[in-house]
Amino acid sequence: MDALAQTALLVSLTSFSLGFATFARNVRNKLFLVFAVGCTVISTWALFYFISTVWPDGGWYGYHLSLNAWLAPAGLLFMQSMMRIDRWVTSRVLFYGSLGMCLVMTVMVLFG
Repeated sequence: MDALAQTALLVSLTSFSLGFATFARNVRNKLFLVFAVGCTVISTWALFYFISTVWPDGGWYGYHLSLNAWLAPAGLLFMQSMMRIDRWVTSRVLFYGSLGMCLVMTVMVLFG
């Protein structure tokens, strides 16, 4: 196990704990909820990288690659909520465009 895999495990654990603590603090606040979702996406992304380095023959790297694409909509959703621009047309077009591309990319990666 190399240093990058160990760092991915630390990122996964830290991101999950930050997201869970934020989610447990205030469920009604939309910004806290979106931050928790973003932390969960980062946590699963790093966890699948760690698993793919520990078991390289299991096909886990494909899941990690599909989660690379999901980092963009999670980040955009957090930025929209933080800056309160989620009602802007250009912001919604960018978010839904990236979400659609992520769905296409995930289907392509998972099903070959």
